[in-house]
Amino acid sequence: MNPGSALNFIGNYKQMRNGKMYQRTLSREATEIFFRNFHADCGNVGLQNAIQASRLHVDYYESLGKGRKQAIRELCDGWETLVGKNHRDILTDVLHEFEEEVSKSLQDSSSTRKNRLAGYDGNVTEKVVIQKVFVRNHDVVAEALIRSNGICEFCKRPAPFDRKKDGRPYLEVHHRIPLAEGGKDKLENTLALCPNCHREAHFGEESQKYRR
Repeated sequence: MNPGSALNFIGNYKQMRNGKMYQRTLSREATEIFFRNFHADCGNVGLQNAIQASRLHVDYYESLGKGRKQAIRELCDGWETLVGKNHRDILTDVLHEFEEEVSKSLQDSSSTRKNRLAGYDGNVTEKVVIQKVFVRNHDVVAEALIRSNGICEFCKRPAPFDRKKDGRPYLEVHHRIPLAEGGKDKLENTLALCPNCHREAHFGEESQKYRR
């Protein structure tokens, strides 16, 4: 493989990893190798991103009038069927994996988390499933929950119940300035809220008060 082809493969890999359209054409065989490796290394979420990127590539290629890429379309369909999970299941996987990371973070000492956070710039990565979701830092969530000590940081009432899984008070970590609006995933931009306050922060008429 010459250096130019190698760079094209690397570029396609990066786009597939993020579920974004790539322009350089891949053979059916090469695409399947990518799918197999993404599925093995990154699970269903990684595979779905690769499939989405490939579908976007096919749409782009065909829009140029260069012919159809039916083999790649069929490959995408086959892998989605093989996985046997719909988009909602994949999104659930993402959320479950994040919850697991938060639980692990809570087992660490505060100094360990803060050491990791010292090198964290607050910029989130993205994964594309049905919609774009922000991959937040689990240490930020863990620190916010510990800071709250089981008390909603807005209404000052105790968490309404304890989690069945581990017995810790149920609070939800909210960003004062939403990530979708450019807010940073930093501890100072968070509030640990009870579910009622969290819903108000997103949907209430006075939601602006949660930004202060």
